[in-house]
Amino acid sequence: MMERKIIEHCAPTLAGLKCGNMFKVTDRERADMEVARMNDHLGPRGVSVRIMFSCASRDLVLVYREGMLGERLSSPGVPELLKEIGYDCSSVPSCLTTLSERMSRGEMPPEVGIFLGYPLEDVRGFMENKGRRCKAIGCWKVYGDEESAAKTFSKYRKCRDVFLRKYDAGFPLTKLAVSA
Repeated sequence: MMERKIIEHCAPTLAGLKCGNMFKVTDRERADMEVARMNDHLGPRGVSVRIMFSCASRDLVLVYREGMLGERLSSPGVPELLKEIGYDCSSVPSCLTTLSERMSRGEMPPEVGIFLGYPLEDVRGFMENKGRRCKAIGCWKVYGDEESAAKTFSKYRKCRDVFLRKYDAGFPLTKLAVSA
């Protein structure tokens, strides 16, 4: 069920701690319907759900907070990096469309970390080092501040665990998502 996947993989976004999270769905036949349903339920809370990439065996789904993502995309250094690699940074939807197009080429573009709230220093480090020679690995590969990243990884893990416990105890997804 998509609700549980969203909680498992996107709790920090639901909690307003992060601008976006991604997960894959293998039940392609139901994905469009489930995404529409999730948008109906989560939209009033400021959370959007979008299929970013589809292939024969799976869909890659982004759960995001458009306001937070907009702030992220306009934060220092981000528009410059995205423009360098061909993004039109005029709006969140245009950036998401470009990201989706890049995903459809068959590889995960390294700049996806920007859309998932990873520190710019780590996204740049990943790009420059082609994913090698990182200092640590958690929710992402760390090239910058290891201590800060470790604290963030722990906060995200705790958030997921709390959300899963509440969901398993009967709290509906709409009650778990914090309003924007």
